[in-house]
Amino acid sequence: LVEQVHAHGSLAGIELVHNGMAEGNFYTRIPPLGPSNLPVTTHEPIQARAMSRTDIDDLRRRHRQAVQRSLRAGYDLVYVYAAHGLTTLQHFLSRRYNLRDDEYGGTLENRARLLSEVLEDTLEECEGRAAVACRVVVDELLGGEGIERPEIEQLFELVGELPDLWDVMVGFWPDDSRTSRFTHEAWTEEHFRGIKQLTSKPVVGIGWLTSPDTRVRLIRDGVVHLVGAARPSIADPFLPVK
Repeated sequence: LVEQVHAHGSLAGIELVHNGMAEGNFYTRIPPLGPSNLPVTTHEPIQARAMSRTDIDDLRRRHRQAVQRSLRAGYDLVYVYAAHGLTTLQHFLSRRYNLRDDEYGGTLENRARLLSEVLEDTLEECEGRAAVACRVVVDELLGGEGIERPEIEQLFELVGELPDLWDVMVGFWPDDSRTSRFTHEAWTEEHFRGIKQLTSKPVVGIGWLTSPDTRVRLIRDGVVHLVGAARPSIADPFLPVK
């Protein structure tokens, strides 16, 4: 796969994920893992088991091994994934799912600890061989009761300079994948504004930026540096050229 991507003069990227409490393990019946003892976020009526320190260390080890395999395959870009409501890294970030009272829970600094550790592990493995990107949800960290300023600002103060690239999205998977006739284009734009000012690294925006004119405007207006358009590019494979 990587060789075919490179044959067209393109870079190959891979997105690694630990689904945790977004995966019901319907077939194996093994209790899924999460930051806290809570029901899984999918349809199966199953309870996730709160991860122990050993589980967390194991997740880091497995993620590092996955990065090593990605590098052996020749990937140019490796993603650390904390978005779409589908990943353990996002669940640890979330005050909704992270009810821990140890060094991985409570304050945002603690809730972001696992993301920071996985980013550092990935950077260490990829150094000089591949770039590291981080995909993160932004709206869930905007604020809330008792929050003096948006947690997304605090998050970028903690890890904003770690990856080579930031990839930002809004909402959960059903939000990001709504059929076009049920939503309006660029509804995510308001959540992207200001992110560029929080980091010196390039920022990619994804989700409902379907018109080429809209993409150009967002870049010219300084909202994002780049626009991600996977599904539009599948619908029209000549879109990047256009």
